[in-house]
Amino acid sequence: MRRVEILCIGKLRDAGLRTLCDEYYRRCAPLLQVTERELRAVTELPRAVAPRSRLVLLDEGGELLGSRPFAERLKGWLSTDGPRLVFAIGGAEGFDEASRARADGLLALGRLTLAHRIARIVLAEQLYRAVSIIGGAPYHRD
Repeated sequence: MRRVEILCIGKLRDAGLRTLCDEYYRRCAPLLQVTERELRAVTELPRAVAPRSRLVLLDEGGELLGSRPFAERLKGWLSTDGPRLVFAIGGAEGFDEASRARADGLLALGRLTLAHRIARIVLAEQLYRAVSIIGGAPYHRD
């Protein structure tokens, strides 16, 4: 089973949102193990990412992908060597230059600015959708 880690700047205090994220992560198994870790500040991000890990920053200026292209990209990312794939969700101020320099890519969840707690849910759902597509489940858009 491949592993994905989501690093989030700030705490998720809403129990309902926490439950929803955890439900999507649970649904990703057994094809993908998703873990989430909260950091206090964006300056902790470069040290929190293991060497050789692929780091993708969620950023409103990043690449826009539909669900099927995201699934294909995820499949490619997971097929490469390295400790793991890491997605990072920034805080209110976004990412600093050290984080951007360390990043292997930028991904947008849309052109709208999303609160980090909402971005977590959208990413969790899209990971589940991508895993379902990769696993061959019927996709309602086909």
